[in-house]
Amino acid sequence: SGDNRIFEISSEMLSDRFADSESIFEGICELMYQMLFKPFLDSDRRFYKDRVEREKNTIIDRIKSEKNNSREYAFKRCREIMCDGEPYGQSVKPRLISRISQKQISDYYIAFVKELKLEFSYVGDKDASEVISVLKKHFSGAYTPSDKALLPLSARSEGKIKYVEEELDIKQGVLIIGMRTGILLDDELSCAMCVFNNIYGGTFSSRLFKLIREKMSMCYYMSSDYVSTKGLMFVSCGIDVNNREIVQNMIIAELDRLKSEPVTREELEVAKKLAIKELNDITDYPNAIASFYFSRSIYGIALTINEFIEKVSKVSAVDIQRIAKKIASDTVFFLKGTGADNGEDLYE
Repeated sequence: SGDNRIFEISSEMLSDRFADSESIFEGICELMYQMLFKPFLDSDRRFYKDRVEREKNTIIDRIKSEKNNSREYAFKRCREIMCDGEPYGQSVKPRLISRISQKQISDYYIAFVKELKLEFSYVGDKDASEVISVLKKHFSGAYTPSDKALLPLSARSEGKIKYVEEELDIKQGVLIIGMRTGILLDDELSCAMCVFNNIYGGTFSSRLFKLIREKMSMCYYMSSDYVSTKGLMFVSCGIDVNNREIVQNMIIAELDRLKSEPVTREELEVAKKLAIKELNDITDYPNAIASFYFSRSIYGIALTINEFIEKVSKVSAVDIQRIAKKIASDTVFFLKGTGADNGEDLYE
């Protein structure tokens, strides 16, 4: 979450009212307690060496396989370059994982438990008092809550634009443009950002998708994503390597248009309806509900889904223009495909 690393244990379970006499909820709470405070250790109170090595190899293999997904790999590299020196820009490196010893990871676990600050989220049909009672039964006294505070929401201002190119044996190229908006989760314009993103490049009806994908047929995919805990926006697209410059210029030009020209009423309403639909869809999924509230509550932001929807419904063309004027390009990362046949059908 932004510059903070959060370790999460979650579970979906059958409601107790559908079980006979067994309390599934309490059993899950007990299991979570065991996972955190009673891990499987050897006679020296360390993690088993063979398991440590197995997990290290699993993680290293997963990291090395990231290049098989050129889109995710390009985003990761853009994030690392753009946020160099910031916790958000850090990534796990295979060479660091390979150096971890049985003793180091076991000692880390001890320190990890001592610094825990637990936050509980529950979505279900149980009364809040009952949930609290069960949680206190299993976790109260198990640890002393840490007074270590989360790193605050922070957005670094943009500097000189960085241009980075890497080559990979793939057939197409991946272009990622990282932008700084300065608009964080607690900003007054934060709720309007989802509407802006829908207009700019976040949906099939967005300007970038219609122009570059549909009208010009110059990309395989096109999307834009907003990271509210860092105030960042990433525009990504898969393109023929020969089209890099023209596509890059069109992405920037469309942002400049949003800065200088108000969006149409129809365009705004479509984007708002899509945003409201996405917010309403959250209520269909317990995990999404928990994530929505938790991601804000840890930063002291009290906002319900209905309040968010209300704010979205009031977003104006002026708000969209205000957002656009705050956005500036920071990092342009291009993953150049060196494989054969870069001219395949863009719609395949």
